[in-house]
Amino acid sequence: MIEDCPVPIGNNGAWAELPSKPVLDREGRRAKPDGKPRYSAIMKWRDRELQDRVSQAVIELVRAARPDVLEDGVA
Repeated sequence: MIEDCPVPIGNNGAWAELPSKPVLDREGRRAKPDGKPRYSAIMKWRDRELQDRVSQAVIELVRAARPDVLEDGVA
């Protein structure tokens, strides 16, 4: 089971991502070299096809459970 998968919405619609962890600087604070927090992958898909299939399945599950939350994003 994978928990806490973010589902961002962009210009091309919604997609599901694997969870990630924040990158920390030497003092243990969140690294923000360009003003935006950086994140590091903790898991990766073996290929893009699998990533896209899982993302589409997650989007369908979210829409089934909460049709209102993705109304502005088309996946």
